[in-house]
Amino acid sequence: MKTAFVGLALLSAVFGASARADDLVPCSHWPETMAAVMLKNAGKITPDELGHPNVTHELLAFQKVNKDTAREVYLLTFKRPSGETIRVITQNDVTPEECSGSGVKAFLADPLGPAQESESKP
Repeated sequence: MKTAFVGLALLSAVFGASARADDLVPCSHWPETMAAVMLKNAGKITPDELGHPNVTHELLAFQKVNKDTAREVYLLTFKRPSGETIRVITQNDVTPEECSGSGVKAFLADPLGPAQESESKP
C-alpha cells in the first residue's frame, strides 16, 4: 500500500510538471533587470539606484509566437529616490523554461507633455 502511494505521488509530480511546462506566462524580472542595466550604462541612473525597489510593471502585450515562445511588452516605471520617474518600454521573448528566451529591447519613453491641438486653416 505504501509503495502504491509513493508511486502515485511520483506520477502526479511528473504529470503536474509536464502540464506546467507548456504554460507560457509573463515574466517581468528579466526585462526589468536588463532595462536597469541599460539605464545605468546610459548614465540615466547611478549604480546606487540599481537596487532601488520602486519599479512598477505594466504588461502592455503578451502574444504567443509559436508553441514554445511568447513575446511580451512591458512599460516599466523606475522611481528614483528623488521622486523622478523614468519610463521604459521593453520587448522580449519568454519560453516555458526561461524568462530570457531572447535579448531585451528597451526604449526610453519620454512624456510628450500636454496634448496640443493644431490649428486648422480654412
